[in-house]
Amino acid sequence: MKVLILALAVFFIGFQQIEAQIYNPIKVKGYNHDVIADGDGNSALATTTKEMDAISPSNYVLCTKQFANANAFQPANLYGLPDSGTFSVPGRKFQMAPFDSNNVLYLMAGESGILELVQPARYTDFSLLSMATEGDAQVSIRFQFSDGTTQLFNKTIEDWFNTVVPQTFSGYGRVKRKDGPINPGDYEAAQQGNPRFRNLDFVLPCEKTLVSLEVSNSGFIGNQSNRAFILAVSGLERTASPSITISTKDTTACLGQPMRFVSKPDSGGNAPQFAWRINDGPVLGTDSVFTSSILQDGDTVTCTLNSNAFCALPDTAVSNRFVVSLKPLRTPLAIVIPEDSIACEGDPLKFSVQTENCGDNPTFRWFLNNTQSSSTGANYTVPGIEAGDSIKCLVRTSETCLTIDRVLTIPVGIEVTPVIDLKADLPPVILLGDPALKLIAQPPVAQFSGHGVNQNQFDPAQAGTGKHTLLVYVPENNCSDTLRKEILVCNPVPTNLVLPSGEEANRVWTVESPGFSCSEKTEVNVYDRWGKEVKAFDNYLNNWNGSDLIPGCYFYRVSYTLPGRTNKLVKTGHITFMP
Repeated sequence: MKVLILALAVFFIGFQQIEAQIYNPIKVKGYNHDVIADGDGNSALATTTKEMDAISPSNYVLCTKQFANANAFQPANLYGLPDSGTFSVPGRKFQMAPFDSNNVLYLMAGESGILELVQPARYTDFSLLSMATEGDAQVSIRFQFSDGTTQLFNKTIEDWFNTVVPQTFSGYGRVKRKDGPINPGDYEAAQQGNPRFRNLDFVLPCEKTLVSLEVSNSGFIGNQSNRAFILAVSGLERTASPSITISTKDTTACLGQPMRFVSKPDSGGNAPQFAWRINDGPVLGTDSVFTSSILQDGDTVTCTLNSNAFCALPDTAVSNRFVVSLKPLRTPLAIVIPEDSIACEGDPLKFSVQTENCGDNPTFRWFLNNTQSSSTGANYTVPGIEAGDSIKCLVRTSETCLTIDRVLTIPVGIEVTPVIDLKADLPPVILLGDPALKLIAQPPVAQFSGHGVNQNQFDPAQAGTGKHTLLVYVPENNCSDTLRKEILVCNPVPTNLVLPSGEEANRVWTVESPGFSCSEKTEVNVYDRWGKEVKAFDNYLNNWNGSDLIPGCYFYRVSYTLPGRTNKLVKTGHITFMP
């Protein structure tokens, strides 16, 4: 039985250190004597009810510090119990009953006494502040619980002087139980660290409520008439209440991917057991951490703690209910879009990539004809697009919960329109009466447009005299410049009447239409009616009115040298010069 009690005591001490719990004073009833001289008077007899050892030769009691100082005990401030009656060290505290009333349980050999708790309670351990006089005392302590059961302990209380085992509280001195004055020989022992109080510690069933305890001084040890004293009671109420919380760092958990939970048990003991469940189903894990890849969005994860902590009541606890929030797995998408669907060969062309499920900060790598470019943005410009060019982009995602972490776009091919250098040769001059001219350009796909043009033929009669601009172009090709070509339609007809003093239109003889000239060189010969040449011009410029001739009728021959023509155009007729 003693071995079992010792083992429990060792276990409890370890538990107390781990949990950092404190012994607190317990109020009890049943103290039967006052052995503390107190107040500021000089009578240790009047303020106590009985001596603590034999009247002869000892007759000593304890005193308060107030009493010692009031009677000038030397050394000063060394003697006496704390005036408050409180004895305290880290982790343990006792409180004596008031010094002006019974304040100890005083037991002569063979006597018993009962201390009754003012407020019954449960304790994991219990402690008595005790001492003995006239030698060690053998005592038995029987604890009475509310359910009618008891528990018995046997203890030895060492003598208050010169004990072998160091005690927590000591060195208060003692004084003769007598009326004053108190002389130097009437008090003693504080300098030697006497008297000394001993803690009697007990381990109790924590599930039971303690009501009282009976202390019995079993009798003599040797030939000494031992006296036993209980000065104060302290205890530690059961505080082992297991609990557990679970959490996860996987705040961006994805459907189908592992999710790890960590438990944080409190008062779980040195070998706690765990039971992890999903939706209150069967146990799926028994470690302090739990990882699952089968969770669905909205599932509830819990963990049940089975504590082996000393006096854990209850010994099981269920964690918080963690509702799982899972993102579904998505597939990232990306597509390259050109700024224009049709581009001119050699022109710069901008491309952009549109993404879906790729996150807020994806990265980009562009490829032109399978060769990586230096561009890393969401846009890429090909400096000079060519027919057959292929553009694609590799997008690395920044999003979570994806089926893949990158996507390569489908290569984009662009319809590239070639830039064509158009060429066309037209005669500079065509006569109004000439047949329709077939228009030819390079490349052959080129087309002509303009006044008088029909199916790549130019009809001077339809166009009429004058300068005409013809446009040469490639149908459905906006990338090639339109070529402009000019052609002159001529119909030179000399006038046949000159009135130098008449209307302005007839003041000079004209051989070409006013405002433009078809001929590079106009040769004129004028004859009288007998065929004699009367006037000749190497290059007539519509600037003669015949005033140097005798008025009358004359004949002319006009030879036109036209651009691009080998043969001259010859016109003949008659002209009348009026005075």
